[in-house]
Amino acid sequence: MAEVKPKRSRLQTTLLAIILATIPFYLLGLVVLWVGGAALAARTTATPTATQEEVVQPSITPSPFTATPTLFTPTITETPTTTPTFTVTATYFIPSSTPSVTPLPSQTPTPTAATETSEIPEPPTNP
Repeated sequence: MAEVKPKRSRLQTTLLAIILATIPFYLLGLVVLWVGGAALAARTTATPTATQEEVVQPSITPSPFTATPTLFTPTITETPTTTPTFTVTATYFIPSSTPSVTPLPSQTPTPTAATETSEIPEPPTNP
C-alpha cells in the first residue's frame, strides 16, 4: 500500500504540469482569434449604394379673381424632386508580406572610339 501513494502522487504531479504548461497556448489562441476578428472586420468593404430621396416642395398658386369676397385661394402643390445620395466608405488595404523580385538595370559597356596619340619630340637643349 505504501507504493500506491507515490505512483498516484507522481501521476497527479505530471497531469498538473501538463495542464499548467498548456494554459499559455489557450490564451495565445484567444488573442489570435480576437486580433483576427478585428482584422477581418476592418478588411471588409462596403459597396457604395445610390439611394433616391423624394423631396416635396410646396408651392402656392393663387386662383384667378372671382366676384366672391375672397381675393385668392392658395393651393398647395407638391413637386417631387429626386436626388441621388451616395454613401462613401473607406476601403482598407493590407499589404502582402511576400517579397517581389525587381530586376536591376544591366550595365552594358559603351563602345568608345579609339584615338591615336603621337609623341612630339622635345627640342634639343643647348649647353
